[in-house]
Amino acid sequence: MQEKDIFDEIQLRCAMAFPLKKIPLQKVDCRKVNEIISNSYNNDQYGRENHENLRDVIDVNKENKNTIISIIDKCGW
Repeated sequence: MQEKDIFDEIQLRCAMAFPLKKIPLQKVDCRKVNEIISNSYNNDQYGRENHENLRDVIDVNKENKNTIISIIDKCGW
């Protein structure tokens, strides 16, 4: 199993064990969803390409998760 597959599996198991618990919802402007998602994607890709510190990648993942869940909560699927 590759490192990426292991990391994905850990994230999946964590999400299954603790679905949406204690996720701080952010203020979201539904008119700017495309821009917000684009920024989240860019932050994610930058962190993965320049993964000097795994902690930074984990922090970006956590922030992006909170952002996307906030979008879904406020703006819908």
